[in-house]
Amino acid sequence: MQEQDALARADLQSVDQSARGGVDPALVKKHYEHLADSYDEFLYWSPDFVGTLTDKIVEMLRLTPGDRLLDLGGGTGMYAQAILERVPLNNRVTVVDPFPQMLSMIPKEAPIDPVAADAVDYSSRAPCFDKVLMKEAVHHVDRKYELFINLFERLEPGGRILLVHVDPNLVEYPLFDAALDNARRSFARPDEIVALLKRAGFEACRDQLAYRHEVPTGHYHRMVEGRYMSILTGLEDEVLQEGLKQMRDRDAGTERLSFTETFSYVLGTKAA
Repeated sequence: MQEQDALARADLQSVDQSARGGVDPALVKKHYEHLADSYDEFLYWSPDFVGTLTDKIVEMLRLTPGDRLLDLGGGTGMYAQAILERVPLNNRVTVVDPFPQMLSMIPKEAPIDPVAADAVDYSSRAPCFDKVLMKEAVHHVDRKYELFINLFERLEPGGRILLVHVDPNLVEYPLFDAALDNARRSFARPDEIVALLKRAGFEACRDQLAYRHEVPTGHYHRMVEGRYMSILTGLEDEVLQEGLKQMRDRDAGTERLSFTETFSYVLGTKAA
């Protein structure tokens, strides 16, 4: 038994090391602690944007009123609240995030239970759920395979996990080269996530959603200056300021920026 446990731990470590990416954890912590107060202002974009993404989340998770939903890495509860506007869940939504500053933004009256915890650690002791959402969080998790193993064990038969994240192969932000390179290196690769889910025992497939943004140029420049994405937090101040200068020169005379943000929707299903 001890030998089997050792082999299992070695397998987890080996698979997770091969799937690592993302931003340095210390920088991620700095990013979300700094951004908590303005997170929704920068990332909400518009009601139509959040609604469009949420409609597809509800559809792919096949959410019903009786479901117990875990929003893992749910931050300010932005998408949990949007889901509750669409599906009258009988159970309170559990939103887990490692940063209390983010969770403190969730309205006190919302039927949401905030839990300050690391995703992998929480998944090792979580109660059972019917559905799990991870919206733009999986690229911050080093131990992805371990996370998926834990969630497979804690999902009810027929349960579903949905991972929504920007596809690094289709990045089109109107940023500067250093930031774009960082994004393409850091975001989770959909094919790798599908493979890890299958290895953990899930049936897995993927879909995508492309959303066309229209944003005032000055507002977007302020978002970048505020390091609205974690991939910007890792850049030196000099690199960021030089990049902003390039953007302002490029966008001079342009009132609004138009660009497409393409999200990968990776679904894992536990057989009934």
